[in-house]
Amino acid sequence: MSRRLRGTCESMADGLNIPDPFHLEAFCASIGQTRRRHIMQVPHTFGDCGVTGVWVATPSVDYVFFEKNTPRPHQEHIILHEVGHLLWDHPAAEPGASVDLFTDLDPSMVERVLHRAHRYEVRQEREAETLATVILRRIRMQQGRPADGNAQPDPTGILARITSTLG
Repeated sequence: MSRRLRGTCESMADGLNIPDPFHLEAFCASIGQTRRRHIMQVPHTFGDCGVTGVWVATPSVDYVFFEKNTPRPHQEHIILHEVGHLLWDHPAAEPGASVDLFTDLDPSMVERVLHRAHRYEVRQEREAETLATVILRRIRMQQGRPADGNAQPDPTGILARITSTLG
């Protein structure tokens, strides 16, 4: 990750209310309150499509869908990555067929959809991933764990991150 991008993400994280002890729901509620848009975390089974997380914006709610069939630490990383897209206010593709993944949403209400796919800007993925990483490092430090996360690496989590990042 570039120093400049890391510095920008550190500045962004400085402006966030990261609860101590960390609770993802409280963190998302705080961001939602600041944005005046509720953030709903929705577990979802994506299957073999290569997607692990999706941010769907409607006029009043930001939905963050995350793979429910993965360990909780990976789910939190996915959610923080999607929240990173939200905080960067990344533009998204037209909802189109992606909305069909979510039968509970009215397609006419969806303003934008952003998920990891090959057609999206690599820059957007780096920004979201770097911001998620900065937030996770701060959480680890709050918990008294090494900031680099190298104390006891979880091979399953590492493999899942690599797979989700590469699509």
